[in-house]
Amino acid sequence: MQTEQVKPNEVTLVSVLSACAHLGALEQGKWVHGYLKSNKVELSVFLGTSLIDMYAKCGEVELALEVFNEMGVRNLLAWTTMIKGLAMHGGDMGALSLFSDMERAGIVPDDITFIGVLCACTHAGLVDQGRQFFDLMTTKYSITRKIEHYGCMVDLLARNGLLDKAKYLIQSMPMEPDALILGALMTGCRFHRNVELAEDVVKHLIQLEPENGGVYVLLANVYAASGKPEEARKV
Repeated sequence: MQTEQVKPNEVTLVSVLSACAHLGALEQGKWVHGYLKSNKVELSVFLGTSLIDMYAKCGEVELALEVFNEMGVRNLLAWTTMIKGLAMHGGDMGALSLFSDMERAGIVPDDITFIGVLCACTHAGLVDQGRQFFDLMTTKYSITRKIEHYGCMVDLLARNGLLDKAKYLIQSMPMEPDALILGALMTGCRFHRNVELAEDVVKHLIQLEPENGGVYVLLANVYAASGKPEEARKV
């Protein structure tokens, strides 16, 4: 296209940035950003959000923030993409601060926004805040929780040793837990050396994935971490 001197439109540029984000092609993504600047292409919501997504997925969160701050207009997708980008790369408090800014700006979050926020709470170990956001979904915004939201909360509770509460949350879910959720609880059992609960979780994991030998490895790790090498060898 460049060889033929055909000028790309916004749709083309967004598609190229999406491909760069998917492939982790940072240098090519930077080239597109440079092209926008040198050709004085207006940074629309779609282009800006695509740049944020590309930089975040390539691990360049600071560059993503620069683009976000340069945007004259930001819609829900732009805010959510930036929040998720921060949450993915250790900017947990920044993600939560940005969520507060978004609310003050009058932007109503959706279920995807809350996945980013809950992930930030999980990475930062913010149990109380995570619970508040989890409740906020239904009490303030009437958002139906999905399995991803429950997964974040189970992970948050299990990581912080609240295994009974994590188990109760799983039991109260309106859908059946998947292997990822049970795996998060299992990881918590290993870290906090709860053999009894781990043995119970394994039974459910085997029902879900009977051919997955990794389940037994998880149980063996729990036994080993709990000072029970004999049981670990038997597994």
